[in-house]
Amino acid sequence: MIRFDNISKGYGAVQVLSELNMQIGKGELVALIGPSGCGKTTTLRMINRLIEPSSGTITINGQDISKMSPVELRRGIGYVIQQIGLLPHLSIGKNIGLVPKLKGWKEQDYSNRIDELMHMVGLDPKVFRNRYPSELSGGQQQRIGVIRALAAEPPVILMDEPFSALDPISREQLQEELVRLQKEIHKTIVFVTHDIDEALKIADRIAIMNGGRIVQYDSPQAILQNPANSFVRGFIGEKRLGAGAPKAGGLSQVEDVMIRPVARLYAEHRIADALTVAGSSEDDAFFVYDGDQSVIGFISLAELERHANRGNETVRHIMHPSTLCVEADSSWKEASAKLLESNASGLPVMKQGKVVGLITPGSILREIVKMNA
Repeated sequence: MIRFDNISKGYGAVQVLSELNMQIGKGELVALIGPSGCGKTTTLRMINRLIEPSSGTITINGQDISKMSPVELRRGIGYVIQQIGLLPHLSIGKNIGLVPKLKGWKEQDYSNRIDELMHMVGLDPKVFRNRYPSELSGGQQQRIGVIRALAAEPPVILMDEPFSALDPISREQLQEELVRLQKEIHKTIVFVTHDIDEALKIADRIAIMNGGRIVQYDSPQAILQNPANSFVRGFIGEKRLGAGAPKAGGLSQVEDVMIRPVARLYAEHRIADALTVAGSSEDDAFFVYDGDQSVIGFISLAELERHANRGNETVRHIMHPSTLCVEADSSWKEASAKLLESNASGLPVMKQGKVVGLITPGSILREIVKMNA
């Protein structure tokens, strides 16, 4: 999909990139990470020709981008930045629809696309479409920034530290949102970050850079288990090394059996829309969030399917409120008893006052089968 062949970039005597070679497959989310000045942002900006290489070739789908019109190239690439860049004088709907409009889409087509995308990130278009950026929270604005990049259905999306200015809770929520969206849209995403935990969480592959070169390019699990050299070990940090390896010992705590649902459902999602989101996930149970991104309940895929005939009603009407929960370090047997007692499809798992997962009958059964295999 995207290929770098012997790319170098220099500014006078300063060499920013040196003979960089990398191939990014269609539908992959690749994170570029490294210390300040390593060349990760320069690498990203070369893809849409905001920066031109000194030598070498970059191709997208086999086409040399240096031979393409920069304007046409950029209209086919989504771009999300830390500063968000929403136009303050345009409504949210007009911000999202700007690129499709410039590309000549029919008004009805891009109007439908705006509503579809806003539903995907849990922002009701009836509520938010005619608001202005200043009327949204930082996390809501960044969600709009992400879906604006998706509006014209570009095959490639570039993300330059898009979540780094947000508070930790909003940042974590948007990371989860991105992982969920990527399962649904399957775009080729290049994501610059300075946060190794963010890269490990969201990426299919990570390019760790230093001094204008890629020192390791591999899956998160492979990097955790087999760091290429001492620089990579130091950059990852000793506490994370080996985290991709299977756990030893038997099943004991709730944390060992819980799931971490990626798909995000909202209380105001129509049941029909929630089924679409849930159906694209591998999970069998899901958290339900309110407009402030707080977990207020949970629901299973089976329950959504059972209520499919109520498609225009909202998830709020059928979800389980998250009043009953279990602690991450409690016994899985204790959690099983609570599940049976509550007759619920799952229970939120708490750690230090924060929801970290969901335990379901299915998650317990899967781990017991693994343990006895």
